[in-house]
Amino acid sequence: IFIAGSTHRGEEEIVLEVFKRLKEGCADLTLILAPRHPERFSEVAHLIARYQLSCVRKTELTGQEKVPQPDVILLDTIGELSKLYSIGTVIFVGGSLVPSGGHNVLETVAHRKAVLFGPHMDNFMEIANCLTENGGGIRVDGSETFFLKAKALLDNEAVRNHLGEKAFEIISRNQGTTRKAME
Repeated sequence: IFIAGSTHRGEEEIVLEVFKRLKEGCADLTLILAPRHPERFSEVAHLIARYQLSCVRKTELTGQEKVPQPDVILLDTIGELSKLYSIGTVIFVGGSLVPSGGHNVLETVAHRKAVLFGPHMDNFMEIANCLTENGGGIRVDGSETFFLKAKALLDNEAVRNHLGEKAFEIISRNQGTTRKAME
């Protein structure tokens, strides 16, 4: 499962291109795509259709029906993304390939997951730098590096697990830093 969470306009195209390339080597790969803003759910659904990928909205899944596995599950709900990170194989945190300030990567790290993010992590620069400098997170600068790094993670469970554990260790070690500084 490839999860792209909290994506912004301009990122979904990159995510969908990377996903299509990854799917060529992994036919059973599913993308869970979670746009950051609910008012964009329909826009993103149309974009997925333009990429000729099958899609089902999360709100359409009841769990009772037998449906073919879609290429993409569009997460069109609020408050579920953090839990879904626990089932991801490859995780990208959005708002970071475009200058939107990035989003918090701690939700993925809490699940001991390796995390990919773009260069625009302005609002979370300290966490992003700490993860990349200490081998717990992967910064990607565009679609080609995104594809190569995601493929490497998809192809190697040991590397995924190591990065996820390393990220968790880094964040755990730095937990309570503000309290310690105040004391």
